[in-house]
Amino acid sequence: MCEGILLRIFLGLLHLYANVAGTLWLDPPKVVVHHGDSVSVNCSTNVTNHLLDWEKPQGTSKKTDDKKITWTVEHLTEWGTKPFCYMIDTQYNQHKIEFNIIIYKTPDRVSISTVGHTELMIEGGQYELQCDIQNVAPVEFLTVSWFKGDTLVKNITFTDSIKTPVNQSSILQISPSRDDDGVQYRCEAELDLGPEGPQLPLTVTSEPLNITVCYPPVSISELHNKSVDFGYDEVLKCSSDAWPRPQYRWEYIPAPNVRTEDIDGVSLLYIDYATGLNTGTYKCTATNKLGETSQSVRVDVRSVGNTNTSYP
Repeated sequence: MCEGILLRIFLGLLHLYANVAGTLWLDPPKVVVHHGDSVSVNCSTNVTNHLLDWEKPQGTSKKTDDKKITWTVEHLTEWGTKPFCYMIDTQYNQHKIEFNIIIYKTPDRVSISTVGHTELMIEGGQYELQCDIQNVAPVEFLTVSWFKGDTLVKNITFTDSIKTPVNQSSILQISPSRDDDGVQYRCEAELDLGPEGPQLPLTVTSEPLNITVCYPPVSISELHNKSVDFGYDEVLKCSSDAWPRPQYRWEYIPAPNVRTEDIDGVSLLYIDYATGLNTGTYKCTATNKLGETSQSVRVDVRSVGNTNTSYP
């Protein structure tokens, strides 16, 4: 007996659903509209002798004919509105269909900053970048994309169902290397509203954030062993990749014809009119606040007329 009652209830609900779907329809069935813009939708039926109207928070409804009524809003400003079209037939049965409407707003501003850090970054350190999106709706359709230079590094989506404009943030964790010195990061906020939305991407991009990475010198470049003829000039070069730029220190047997000079990140050691006093070991050390590195080379001064003899 209970099974029969349940079956009749189920068949009644099925009939009611079929009746609603078959007697009311909307054109278009769904719209995506910018906050403050206009919207218009037709509600139609194939039933005669009925009452047809809209339940709406704003705007006006106007009958086109006995089987169609149009809801129009010149400036849609009611966030989260859920208008529906309803019909009351001759049996006083009410049927209704809800209008699927998405109201959106692009962000006022998108900006990028570092979190809890205002100084220069150090190679291998852990840092956070934050992208702030101001006054965007609805956030459930928002995607934040992070770019390092022109390379996409991360996409973030949101599940919050709130319909009104909100401020939203996204965090990117980075551990920069020396190759990242001078790199630009940026973030983009995009509303993906589906096929009913605008065909052009609704994207707002932050200004780029340039990062400066500090790193120690780890090797010496351009410094090599030298053989120089007696009475000739020679130059030793010492450089190292580091930031901040390193300071250089030379160690060698003092001689009056030796001088040093730093030019554009390279340290130069000049030997003017080489003599036997200049034969020996020359050591260059590059130092910054993060560390230092050194390299030693040999300089041999060959006597005039004997390329195999150097002065002690």
